[in-house]
Amino acid sequence: MKIIYQIIFITLISASFFYSQNMIFKSLTVENGLSNNKVNCLLEDRSGFIWFGTEDGLNRFDGYDIKVYRHQENDKSSISGNGIWALFEDEEGYLWIGTKSGEINRFDPRTDQFESWKVESKTTNENSVTSIFKDSKEKLWIGTYKNGLYQFDLKENKFLNWKYQQNNENSLSNNYITSILKDDKGNLWISTYNGLNKFNPSLSKNTFTRFYQDPLDTSTISNNLIWNLIPFKIESSKFWIGTAKGLDIYDSDYSSISHFYFPVDKTLQFGASVGSVIEEQSGKGKVYWIGTYAGLIRWDSQNDIVKRYLYADNKPLSLTSNQINAMVKDRSGVIWIATENGVNYFSVKEIKFNNYLSHIIDKSDFDLILNNNITSIIQSNDDSIWIGLPSGLSLINGINQFDKLKATHKFTNINVWSLCKGNSNNIWIGTYGQGLKELDLNKNALSSILIKSEIIMPSMYLYIKSVLQDKDGFVWIGCWGSGLVRYDVERKKYKIFINNENNQNSLSYNDVWTIYEDNNGNIWVGTNGGGLNLFDKKSEKFLRLLF
Repeated sequence: MKIIYQIIFITLISASFFYSQNMIFKSLTVENGLSNNKVNCLLEDRSGFIWFGTEDGLNRFDGYDIKVYRHQENDKSSISGNGIWALFEDEEGYLWIGTKSGEINRFDPRTDQFESWKVESKTTNENSVTSIFKDSKEKLWIGTYKNGLYQFDLKENKFLNWKYQQNNENSLSNNYITSILKDDKGNLWISTYNGLNKFNPSLSKNTFTRFYQDPLDTSTISNNLIWNLIPFKIESSKFWIGTAKGLDIYDSDYSSISHFYFPVDKTLQFGASVGSVIEEQSGKGKVYWIGTYAGLIRWDSQNDIVKRYLYADNKPLSLTSNQINAMVKDRSGVIWIATENGVNYFSVKEIKFNNYLSHIIDKSDFDLILNNNITSIIQSNDDSIWIGLPSGLSLINGINQFDKLKATHKFTNINVWSLCKGNSNNIWIGTYGQGLKELDLNKNALSSILIKSEIIMPSMYLYIKSVLQDKDGFVWIGCWGSGLVRYDVERKKYKIFINNENNQNSLSYNDVWTIYEDNNGNIWVGTNGGGLNLFDKKSEKFLRLLF
């Protein structure tokens, strides 16, 4: 087969390039509950949890707390090993984990249990798993550190193995696998310590097409040591090739390789060594976040501005390490960075507008609000402002006056996710882990509303993402992963609406993030994964609107 190479030079010679440390990077380390600071991989699952694979345990972060999974000697349902090198989520919601000790684990989030299989090797006892990909035919593709590529047939419970063969040009180019990707043409791409491989088992079960660097040919890959393959966000025909000496793009429509050049300070060791890329639309251009082994690069393509962010010993809000092992952008716009010294994260959407507040609120009160996560804000009947925080509620009185405001902090034992002004001088409070609460402003009393279901675990209704009281007095409760609840305040009864895969008029998705009532009394329900729903009060059916 003839491969046509097309070279596209994206040069930034004229771009403004400088080091920048004005971005604030928050961090998670062992001091925050992370099991180990060496973080090899990370992933956001369909429920919004962020998973970190470390050298000593698997970690799940829900935005507030870290849950650590480690191997338990006498528990077969625990994870098989503590060194986590690979993570992958399949279409069924299972999480696949590759371990340093040479097993693949399947985690079931419904049971919170693991099932594991040993990836056997005749040459080494520790057949470390570096990458995992599951195809549509129930085949699991596994990259290893020393023993090449494996295929695990889940139905047959059978392993196949492909390795480098010295005198066979159609074999795998190297036994040290770094990543596996499937393109839009059905080809598997396998990156290694020595070359890139294309493999289509439906065409030939033992033929790999190799791609190497040729120093005399600029239309080849930048370097034979490839760290990662990353799919493009929008253009399905393209993927990134992160190498030890630069970044490339492969386009399957033209079978072409293009080089993505960016300025590199020669004094920085590994400054051109790229392992991860995140692309964002910004106006008419794009912003690229490039994770290297010498810090984080941000390239604004529209304005030709390049910045590199580095670890700074005297700046606690800089990166915690220059070696970036993996990056992911979650659904809320936060970018997570796995490093050799913990996890860094930041939001590209953060806009600072707190200067005005700092002049009208007492400093101690302002600092408590500023240094916290604001989850919700409402205004009560007396024009007071209520602010929801992970550490309770803050009440700001006198918002219409020009003198100093005073913030009062209340109910500091609850983690507030959502707020809604009630119809009877009350406030409905959705919490993280404590369900729905009602604050009676006349009595300054807090009460709880308990929700139970025969289908979903009651504990799932303790996580309330949104709450609304409509004109008829019903309270609508949006739950994290457990659907929508309508609460009849007068009769103290409730009805639960959840997704039914066999009913197109059911709620489209059980992760309800926002609820709105329009001027006609219609209830609109926004989900995190299933689009928008319009609820028909007469038929009690949902009309799904997907974008």
